Amino acid sequence: MILQVRRSRLCGLCSRILFLFVAILAVIPSSLAQAPLFDPFDSQHGPPHERKGDLSGTVYVDQTNMPAAKVPVHIRSLNSGFFETVLTDYGGRFELHGIPPGSYQVSVDEPGYERANAMAQVNAFHSEVSLYVKSRSASPPNGSPAGSASVVSVRDLKIPSKAQNEFHRGLERLGKSDIAGSLVHFNKATAAFPDYYEAFYEIGVAEAHLNHEDNALQALQKAIDLSGGHYPLAQFAYGLLLANRGNPVEAERIIRAGLETGADLPEGHVYLAIALLRQNRIGDAEKCIREALLRRPQYADAYFALGDVHHQRKDYQAEIQDLDMYLKLSPSGSSSDHVRQLRETAKQQLSAPSPQN
Repeated sequence: MILQVRRSRLCGLCSRILFLFVAILAVIPSSLAQAPLFDPFDSQHGPPHERKGDLSGTVYVDQTNMPAAKVPVHIRSLNSGFFETVLTDYGGRFELHGIPPGSYQVSVDEPGYERANAMAQVNAFHSEVSLYVKSRSASPPNGSPAGSASVVSVRDLKIPSKAQNEFHRGLERLGKSDIAGSLVHFNKATAAFPDYYEAFYEIGVAEAHLNHEDNALQALQKAIDLSGGHYPLAQFAYGLLLANRGNPVEAERIIRAGLETGADLPEGHVYLAIALLRQNRIGDAEKCIREALLRRPQYADAYFALGDVHHQRKDYQAEIQDLDMYLKLSPSGSSSDHVRQLRETAKQQLSAPSPQN
């Protein structure tokens, strides 16, 4: 999701984690949506006659009919125990591939908004759904005391249309890789509404992409403070920047705080793994990556991180398998060429003669 750091693997673990940091904190939505994805229910894992399906959709904000970016979407099978949470991209889109056929409940339960639900029937054909999240009423019904949800919705209703328009223009610029241009709009959004913590988060991401880490940390801290620590994406990004700066212990603390409200987001578990790898806590890092894969089996960057774990253990065969899985999930992503280089190096280390005692 951020930055443009490219360093040689010969620099050791530090450079590998720096590149992984670059790969997973990407500003531009991943090319996973266009790539053939890992199918955990293929003929080796289920009945050969059972064909898999794809589910995708778009989440909109009902009042403005604008796409809802970076919103968790919960997808639950009504026929089995399958459950997964995915984030929408900057266009409000989400996609899930290679899932077993059947009936699914798709829902968005965002603070300050009424729960949005949709039903989808997945089969051999592509299934598409649309969800509209509606802000809760600012006035409590029948004069009852305002609860926490009403307080949040009051904040949402206070966001002026000018700030919302600038925010979505910034997202559009990000989608077109115009990082500097996006900053102009995000800054206008915060000027129009100083409590706009989502916009401050995007400023932090954009500044980090431009290698302005001090500015990025300042903006992300603002997002954390304004949200009262209830916007986990800001805590995840802040923690990654700290890990990148050589402060993995504090990074771990902040990412774990984000996971208290964003435990269903697999990104947070992978980000925590990076902070733990920086502390050479390889076993703990692997557990975090496994947690991420439980939530999203098709998460390419989790396999990138798992490759780092096996590299540190000098298990080059397992590392090659991890990188192969990454390339299967993201064959043409921004990090794929680098992953291919890492794979070739792992092959050379695997075939190198063992040192004699």
